Amino acid sequence: MFNKPCIFINYDQPHAKNWSVKAVYQYEHFRSMPSEDCVWWWNEKEGVVQLLNKAKAGEFTKIGNWYQAINTPGASQNIQKVLLA
Repeated sequence: MFNKPCIFINYDQPHAKNWSVKAVYQYEHFRSMPSEDCVWWWNEKEGVVQLLNKAKAGEFTKIGNWYQAINTPGASQNIQKVLLA
């Protein structure tokens, strides 16, 4: 969103017994993601070096597309109305 790459962890951590990417990425706000290329997916522990090299080389994700999908005119006001109702 701010010309920075966005990386999502996409593998379960062995020590995290009550946490799973299968559950986390089912949350409502992930459903608004227009495509999987909005972020980089960190699929295995060893893959972080490759992702960091992409960032160092100046490559970016398409996170701006996701931001545009959720930041519609009046979005904040709509959220405020729901919370105050």
